[in-house]
Amino acid sequence: MSAKPAQQTLFRVPGVGIITASIIAADIGDGKAYASSRDYAASLGVVPKQHSSGDKQVYLGVSKRGQSLHS
Repeated sequence: MSAKPAQQTLFRVPGVGIITASIIAADIGDGKAYASSRDYAASLGVVPKQHSSGDKQVYLGVSKRGQSLHS
């Protein structure tokens, strides 16, 4: 089985295995559909919490534990 260059690059990231690298590479494609990594994260549903008022937007951190079902 030969891996594509994107899969090989992702596989070198610590903690990313061959299956995860293959899935991400297949999902991203050539990557031109996303302007930034933040756009890709938003497409996965990984977005920061917001506390916005009027024209001022305040973005809070993204929890490493994921989103709570009871929020």
